[in-house]
Amino acid sequence: MEITFLKKHTDSIPLIATWYYREWKAMYVASGMSFEDVKRSIEDRANTDRIPLAVVALDGGRVIGTGCLKVHDMDTRTELTPWLAGIYVELKQRGKDIGSKIDGFVKSPTSALCCILRHCGVL
Repeated sequence: MEITFLKKHTDSIPLIATWYYREWKAMYVASGMSFEDVKRSIEDRANTDRIPLAVVALDGGRVIGTGCLKVHDMDTRTELTPWLAGIYVELKQRGKDIGSKIDGFVKSPTSALCCILRHCGVL
């Protein structure tokens, strides 16, 4: 399994949007977001040098999970930044610590992502 930036796998954005919309549809509908809005928000995370950004977990080149860093997740707690959010692992792949590996990749002090965030003054 490999974890890398969504930017390298933008063809997976429709799949990730489908996962997110199925999992959190009630929340999206309550906030007035359509499937296309969710898809656009994921497209906005296809960055490697700034937040928001997303990563994907790959198994044999196939996307099996994702997670993202956002500036903040709650308008009432903007000091909590950056914020790890949207961790989703394909149903068949759950129970294999993939979500934990996504979390570890983002938080690892030696990861390319942490180096970028330090360079940008986020960490």
